[in-house]
Amino acid sequence: MTDWPAALVAELAARRCVLVVGSGLSATSTNATGLCPPTWSGLIKALATAASTPEAKHRLDELIDAGNYPGAAEELRACADRQSLALEFRRLLLDPKFEPSQAHRDLMSIDQNVVISLNYDKIYDNLCVSLAGDDYMVISNNDAAAFARAIRGPARIILKMHGSVDDADSAVFSSSDYHSLRSAREQLFKVLNALFLTRTVLFIGCGFNGDPDVEYILTESGLAVKDGFPHYALIPDTKEDTTAFEAARTKGLNISYIKYPAPLLATGGRDHSAFAQMLADLKNSVLSQREVDV
Repeated sequence: MTDWPAALVAELAARRCVLVVGSGLSATSTNATGLCPPTWSGLIKALATAASTPEAKHRLDELIDAGNYPGAAEELRACADRQSLALEFRRLLLDPKFEPSQAHRDLMSIDQNVVISLNYDKIYDNLCVSLAGDDYMVISNNDAAAFARAIRGPARIILKMHGSVDDADSAVFSSSDYHSLRSAREQLFKVLNALFLTRTVLFIGCGFNGDPDVEYILTESGLAVKDGFPHYALIPDTKEDTTAFEAARTKGLNISYIKYPAPLLATGGRDHSAFAQMLADLKNSVLSQREVDV
């Protein structure tokens, strides 16, 4: 399995990193019945039931069948009934009562001052608040002033970049949502630009294969600093994804990819169990480095 770069471990040990976490982290959770949260594409599929008309549902199904999840998300935002969408968000992400996994706990132990969550669920947020209380602040994507103030304070910050399950109207998942967020939250992105230009960023559980949340945050937040030290992303080592990852690199995003094995399963899909092991290894390396640095 791939080793973690010493430079990244040193930055994490000194708490000089920003963590960006996506649905791959949430996918390590289960509830009492063994159900896992949906990935972003799985969420779009499930939310298609909120379409307001049979015609809209048919259009959504065609987009999903073609693998055009960004297009399906845009269609969903245009055609879905708001109340139905809110109820589906709750049914899919809140009602199952997902429990934090060991990967969530390891991430908390890595202990960085700023975590940007692209997830709508509250699994990581609730874990941190339940264990550390006022040491953590969970900040909405519509409260840029609070985010700017908190950056200078002592609390650990979890920024809900794409909204939260308990406020479906704040959820950002279509292209128009992203652009609206950018235009309406200029101050928020000024703070993010400063963070991404001055700190090392580690992406965990984020897709680089057309997932619009990651594409948006990379291209719109000033992450592409060609001559600076690299940022990092933990990604599955899959042949079909390599082209997309390398294409992202050629855009000048300055990301160093740390790959974990993700072999094909006989039932379809991939085995991502190595993801959690990689996070456990990173936690151990960071904590060991902190002992040396004391």
